[in-house]
Amino acid sequence: MKKESERRKFRIRIILALAVLFAMLAFVSIGCASGTTHYVNPSESIQAAVNAADPYDTIIVRDGTYTENVNVNKRLTIRAENGSALTIVQAAICV
Repeated sequence: MKKESERRKFRIRIILALAVLFAMLAFVSIGCASGTTHYVNPSESIQAAVNAADPYDTIIVRDGTYTENVNVNKRLTIRAENGSALTIVQAAICV
């Protein structure tokens, strides 16, 4: 009877420890995943948004055609607002 009581207490402690660990991991991952979202309009530069962004930010490029060369040297998410059919980025000619 005493062993059964000890096993229950042990199981409860393990469950509580796992619950606390899960809560801590969820809190840390939410804090790390947050970033700023930058929007780029057709009259603006994608490169300017990249330069202004911090690592892990998101850049959303609105519908239109952009003619520029973009250099990305940090972790970012860059995506078209409504898909690649409506957002075109073409390379600028370098002379």
